[in-house]
Amino acid sequence: MSNIVVVEDDDAVRDVVVAMLADRGYSVLPFGNAAEARRALRDPVDLLIVDVELGDGCGLDLIPLAVTEDDVQAPAIVLSSLRAEGDIMRGFCAGAVDYLGKPFSREELLARCAIHLARRSGLETSTM
Repeated sequence: MSNIVVVEDDDAVRDVVVAMLADRGYSVLPFGNAAEARRALRDPVDLLIVDVELGDGCGLDLIPLAVTEDDVQAPAIVLSSLRAEGDIMRGFCAGAVDYLGKPFSREELLARCAIHLARRSGLETSTM
């Protein structure tokens, strides 16, 4: 089972994301701020889903802290209402493998999670 950390300060968005992922069978660790997430990211994760604008800091700063069991940077998906080209580029420059603008669909989120987790584990995505 994949271990996904979700960092989102909007309770409603966080609850929906967690429910979507849990329904798919993922183990999800939700956090509402960067400080809590920073402590949790001391342990290995398989995927990080993070909002850019958190009440106590920038979610992009958490991306380098997310590492897998073999000490490789975990894939990170950025969720944000910021949609300008510069904002998206900033997410990728911070190390994100994907960027989802809010609002997003259940299908978008689940497909992107499945793809990045499969790539991380070395599975062929064509067999999904």
